Amino acid sequence: MAPKIRLRPEPRKQVTGTTYESKPAETPKPASYSEIGSQTSSPIRDIVPELATRFSQTQTYKKMVRSDASVRSSLRAGKAPILGADFYVQPFDESEEANVISEFISFNLFSAPTVPWLKNLSYALTALEQGSAVFEPVYELREWAPKLSQPTANRKKYTMLRKLGFRPASTIKGFNYDDNGGPLSITQNAIDKNGKTKEVEIPIEKLVIFTFEGDDGGLEGESILRSSYQNWFYKNTLYKIDAIQKERHGIGIPDIEIMAGASAADKTIAHKMGRNLRTNEFSYIVRPPSLKVGFAKPEGNLVNALESANHHDNMIMKNILVQFLNMGLEGSGGGRATGATAADIFMKAMSYIANMWCDSLNLYLIPRLVAYNFQSDKFPRLSVKNIGETKDFQMWTAGLRNLADAGLLTWDFPLEQYIRRTADVPQRLTEPTPEERGITSQEPEADANLNGNSGGDGARGETTGNVGKSDIGGT
Repeated sequence: MAPKIRLRPEPRKQVTGTTYESKPAETPKPASYSEIGSQTSSPIRDIVPELATRFSQTQTYKKMVRSDASVRSSLRAGKAPILGADFYVQPFDESEEANVISEFISFNLFSAPTVPWLKNLSYALTALEQGSAVFEPVYELREWAPKLSQPTANRKKYTMLRKLGFRPASTIKGFNYDDNGGPLSITQNAIDKNGKTKEVEIPIEKLVIFTFEGDDGGLEGESILRSSYQNWFYKNTLYKIDAIQKERHGIGIPDIEIMAGASAADKTIAHKMGRNLRTNEFSYIVRPPSLKVGFAKPEGNLVNALESANHHDNMIMKNILVQFLNMGLEGSGGGRATGATAADIFMKAMSYIANMWCDSLNLYLIPRLVAYNFQSDKFPRLSVKNIGETKDFQMWTAGLRNLADAGLLTWDFPLEQYIRRTADVPQRLTEPTPEERGITSQEPEADANLNGNSGGDGARGETTGNVGKSDIGGT
């Protein structure tokens, strides 16, 4: 007899006690409900000593951000579109229950916590430089009533989000996994108010973890700065070489001639003098008659260390796709179209990161908040907009116009609602009446008359600007 398969309740998989079962075309084998392999990969130790351990990685990446303006500015440029984006909660459907739940979740994310939303978002974006960002949700019992979806509702006690407790990467000792590579917990070196460290284990059920990239199947992720470490290292070294060049060659290379009859003390003075000659406002020479001091100028062209440093600087910016910020600096060129294309790809990449953050909360936080307070599985979704969508919207509207002009798209109420929803404008509450449709059908003719389409010269109105025009084709 096949073993009994039991339901595994969790916020996203609510168990109601139903006795109804689906009627499959094929009954799954018992092995289908278990996991055999593992997603854990063999550890590959970083060959760079400064990046060999998690703690040393944290120290090195912090040093990169603090010591290099390009590293810091590229990170700030990468985070800015996400920090300036509009995050909003979208209801499961248009029912009253779904709208109440959506308002509840929106209040918990943006208003209820003791830490502002933008601060939590900036903590989440530390995953870019650290590979992952770990949060421990902390709840509290609190009174609340919906103000928009049910203005007359009574206040009730709800389990609400008090804060998303950020757990810094420098305090995370390790991530713990089961035999199949699934996460079980994290081990943190928690620091108390007295500065003392205590090792604690936080189960995965109490965590929200935002992971950036990484291909080993774990939650550690990989820093976006790892691929620019080599450029930062060489750039830092080249700056030192440039400083040495200017210090040593500002007055030329000391050339000390020891005359015949010089004593041993004179030779000692000569060597000491040669080592310590530098360019500064108090430089001078006092020498015995047995020494003759001059300055030899190097032959040929000196190595331009700054030119090589600028190359590595551009590579640091390119690592986060913001190389267009360097266009036009220090005589460098760059076309407007090239910069616009690079900026568009950059915004797409930042939109991807913002959506990953939304997915983390949609999977691991929002269902739990709903389950703690409602007997419903109508989970709303956190979404984001206004990250590089202008160009896409222009092309979308141009495509709709082309389909309508070709007669392939005709108006109906669901289509209008879809367009309004996509364009992020208020939707109609009721379907338009026939009289309203009649008025609407006359509007294109009135617009055509305003554009000079009736009588006179020209059979078609002209439009100006980029709105509604496709980017395809010549200009």
